[in-house]
Amino acid sequence: MKKTLLLLALTLCTAVGCRGSLVGDAIVIEDRKLTDEEFYNIVSCGAAPGEGCRKPRRKWWKDEVTVKVAPAQEGFHYNHIVIDKTEEAIQQINQVGVIKLKLVDRPVADITITGVSAKTGEKISGTKCSRHDGSTIGWARFGYFFRNNVINKACISISASVPPYHLQRVVAEELIQSLGLLYDIQTPYYRKISVFSQKGRLADRYSPQDLEALRRHYD
Repeated sequence: MKKTLLLLALTLCTAVGCRGSLVGDAIVIEDRKLTDEEFYNIVSCGAAPGEGCRKPRRKWWKDEVTVKVAPAQEGFHYNHIVIDKTEEAIQQINQVGVIKLKLVDRPVADITITGVSAKTGEKISGTKCSRHDGSTIGWARFGYFFRNNVINKACISISASVPPYHLQRVVAEELIQSLGLLYDIQTPYYRKISVFSQKGRLADRYSPQDLEALRRHYD
């Protein structure tokens, strides 16, 4: 059903032009490069060009946000890759200079990443994250807790179905989205460019426009 809605939305955009349709958490727009402002408005609050926000903008209000890669659940075999790719993503994010992430090895952290035993289409369990346990997973999912639009905790679950060569892209996307950049973008232009691209999902590093959106969110 979701694929049918996505194809319908893309067909309408192609045929008549569209300002923005919502399919899942992806904003479907016409196939073109967005301005930095348009790109930021989409990923931060779901505002397609010429439209208002679908949700309030939310962010962390801390000088340093800690990140932990939890011990993997049984059946998830690539935790060492998740740790490596998390370090790489943190390095890219910290270079922007507007928020600092720190990878820690301690029982509690602000953001917890867990490789789960659930495969695509199965329910997550055992993460101790109420946003995830009992929910169905695709390749991955993130969730955060907030009060007055200030994020105070986040969790990321990565499915055992994810091939190891896609983990860099998955970690990059879920980590930056857990910082408050909630929405994906659905348009062919960004397929190979942005980690926010819903279709294709070929980018495995943050693009300059991805990082510019992060800078605007916290600057």
